[in-house]
Amino acid sequence: MEISLIDIFRFSLVLRIRCEAESAQCPLGAKFGCDPVTEAPKLLKAAKNMALNVVGISFHVGSGCRDYPIYYKAIGICKNLFEQAEDLGFNMSLLDIGGGFPGENIFFLLHIFTESFNFSR
Repeated sequence: MEISLIDIFRFSLVLRIRCEAESAQCPLGAKFGCDPVTEAPKLLKAAKNMALNVVGISFHVGSGCRDYPIYYKAIGICKNLFEQAEDLGFNMSLLDIGGGFPGENIFFLLHIFTESFNFSR
């Protein structure tokens, strides 16, 4: 299936940011995505100027990550980007936090996510 340039305006898009963990079995954070400080705000502005529909942000710190504070950092960065996007007129509703969570501390991770997700929206 070929997609034309016009077709892209009908899609919902997600902005992928880089966020690397110090300790991950399979590091993915630095491999994919844009820099959340220097590139993401510019991409959001460009998307707005092109009337693209950005609905959320995604990151993946790496599979098997045991650098748990990185989730606080990544979600905090996303909160800031959500606020910037809202200022631009976007109505974002999706935050993709990746996967590959280590199973032995799943309740601790759930606590981190719950604490971090206290977005004041």
